[in-house]
Amino acid sequence: MKLSLRIPLMFVALMLLAVGSVAGISSWRTGTALEDQARERLIGFRETRAAAVERFLEELEARMVSIATTPSTEEALREFSFALPFVDNDVSKARDILLNLNASGGLDDPDAEVPAEQAERTSHYRDVHGLYHRYF
Repeated sequence: MKLSLRIPLMFVALMLLAVGSVAGISSWRTGTALEDQARERLIGFRETRAAAVERFLEELEARMVSIATTPSTEEALREFSFALPFVDNDVSKARDILLNLNASGGLDDPDAEVPAEQAERTSHYRDVHGLYHRYF
């Protein structure tokens, strides 16, 4: 091959190599920049969701503390603690015990008859428990 043909071919090959190198480097840098941008967006989304979950849990904790400190909850826990030893895995018996409230708010004998007007009277505990527990 003649020298006059080799020199232009070498220049063309070198230019193609240079253009290919620049294109490869640009493609690599663009891909890296897109990955970094996507990673930053995901990190931001994760932090936003974590803050939302933390806010929800804090609100839930505040509601639970508020409910736990009400007098009706304290009374319900006292009534439940009294009735629990009499239950023996019998749901209907536990329900009857909790319905046997006397006029002063205490519990009567679990085996005693319940007057009809007293059985119809509801307590806060019974209302809440009826909403959230399927067995009572």
